[in-house]
Amino acid sequence: MKSRMLVMIALVLSLAPWAQAARFDDRDPWENWNRKVFAFNDVLDQYALRPVAQAYRDVMPQVLDNCVTNFFNNLRRIPTLGNQILQLKPVPAAETTLSLIFDTLFGLGGVIDVAHEWGLRDQKEDFGQTLVHWGLPDGPYLVLPFLGPRTVSDAVGIVPDNLWTGVFDYTPHRDTRLVAKAVEVVDKRADVIPAERMIQGDRYLFIRNAYLEKRNYDILDGVILNDPFADDDPYFDE
Repeated sequence: MKSRMLVMIALVLSLAPWAQAARFDDRDPWENWNRKVFAFNDVLDQYALRPVAQAYRDVMPQVLDNCVTNFFNNLRRIPTLGNQILQLKPVPAAETTLSLIFDTLFGLGGVIDVAHEWGLRDQKEDFGQTLVHWGLPDGPYLVLPFLGPRTVSDAVGIVPDNLWTGVFDYTPHRDTRLVAKAVEVVDKRADVIPAERMIQGDRYLFIRNAYLEKRNYDILDGVILNDPFADDDPYFDE
């Protein structure tokens, strides 16, 4: 599953600047505004966040980096579970519940991903997807200052989803909350550095198209429209 997903993402990214551009043009009615915000975010990223993330990759042993990523991925199962319940998806909700319990109890608080080793799957859900599930449109593409690519429904869901994962809000020490959030942001940024070499042509269009393709993938619960690998041997990655 993982290798198939990586191949799919690589294919989407390789096609994004050209073959996908026209497909998503109608999703971007605010392109002039979005490009300005994108340029602002890009400057902040290139001169602040990316250097920190690169330093993090350089000094952090891979095993510890994986532990940090696993910990925050486990926390993000909380909003996924809440939204699966809101979308009336009992089977995925049960699987997410088991993953959350197993990784928290047997994975030392989530730093070890035992759920995947035991065959449990992750399916990302957010409040924006819940709105789409109940009939609201996903909405146009939108680039937010500091937060980056979104759709309107995704942007609306930011606050509700953060309420689900507000575990650090109840930590009595303010510095601990800030450090935890900073580590999460840097870790997420560091994880996408290897993918940057795939970016070609217009960076704005490339990132927009890749984001919208991934957004469609999440909304459709992993169903890939016109999947080029649909007829592949299911045991290809084993």
